[in-house]
Amino acid sequence: MRLNPDCMRAVLLTVESSDFGKSIDQNYIYNQLDDEYSHEDILYSLIKLKEAGFINGRVKSYDNWKNTVVFITDITYEGHQFLSNIRSNTIWEKVKEKLTDKSIDSALSLSKAILSIIVTNQFS
Repeated sequence: MRLNPDCMRAVLLTVESSDFGKSIDQNYIYNQLDDEYSHEDILYSLIKLKEAGFINGRVKSYDNWKNTVVFITDITYEGHQFLSNIRSNTIWEKVKEKLTDKSIDSALSLSKAILSIIVTNQFS
């Protein structure tokens, strides 16, 4: 499965807008984003955001990844920093353009590296 960078960003924005101190699960995210993204894309984004250290929570798998439950407690400091940098649609579109130009699968670490270059160039 491929990571959908737009879904990843939407998931982070949705988690950020949820009530502080209240644990949420993927069903909350599904309800917020199911008009835009498939449940598979949302779940995969949640799992990868957890693996990348951008969100805190628990991932429980039953049989296979499609039977996985994700409980999100909050966004990590690194997740907030990343989200702060990609909040601007202009910056986000530049990051995606660079990923597409290189025909590279959208890895979070590559997104962070490209984002760092774009943000640095904005201020130099």
